[in-house]
Amino acid sequence: MPLTKRDQFRRVTLLCCHFVRNLAYDQAGRTPSLKTASQFWITVHNNFLDHCVLEWCKLFIDTKGRPPGEHRWDNVVADKARFEGELFQLIDKTKFETLLNAMRKARDKFIAHLDDLPTEDTPHMNIAKNAVHFYHRYILRNEAQPEDLTGLPTDLIDYYSACYDEAKAVYARRVI
Repeated sequence: MPLTKRDQFRRVTLLCCHFVRNLAYDQAGRTPSLKTASQFWITVHNNFLDHCVLEWCKLFIDTKGRPPGEHRWDNVVADKARFEGELFQLIDKTKFETLLNAMRKARDKFIAHLDDLPTEDTPHMNIAKNAVHFYHRYILRNEAQPEDLTGLPTDLIDYYSACYDEAKAVYARRVI
């Protein structure tokens, strides 16, 4: 059953929040004073980054599913040319296309399948974060009605900061 536009906006917003939260949790733990070599924390950080890649792909890459790519930006926004134009004012088109390829490769060759790659090349998360912030803001300003997103974060910068601070507090108490 196809999603209503309201449900689609809510789900896109949730995906944006999941990406930002996982990125904040990962980056908070990469503070030099919190770095640790235990397998537990290495796994935790890898899981955060893998989750970021998967959520980002849902927002910007996926063309498969039921229906195909229902969270992908060009299946959500009404004015595709405006969205793309504004996105490429914020992020250089070539850098964005490089990021698309890196995210797809990370997902397809390392996260979803373990191909013959010896290590995962972590995509450039700052550009990915900027794209997610843009998509989230665009939905809030141009697509969704305020009541569509009740209870969801409306400012991803503040949300990232709150998640980052929460993670730092947890890392400071770590026992492993």
